[in-house]
Amino acid sequence: YLSYLLRLRRVDNAGRPVWRASLEAAGSEAQIHFDNLEALCAYLVGQMQSPGEKGGIGDETREEIKD
Repeated sequence: YLSYLLRLRRVDNAGRPVWRASLEAAGSEAQIHFDNLEALCAYLVGQMQSPGEKGGIGDETREEIKD
């Protein structure tokens, strides 16, 4: 079972609008940030393919994922 709060925001990137995203695990303040929707989707697919592995959003650290 995975539960996340998803935040999406649209930002200006040199005159071109792009989407940024962050996930927060339910019941946690740990967040992970993504520079694009493709990176977000790749992360979620990885979470669904390898349940129970360490290094996910539940860690007490805040990470940045960039393409």
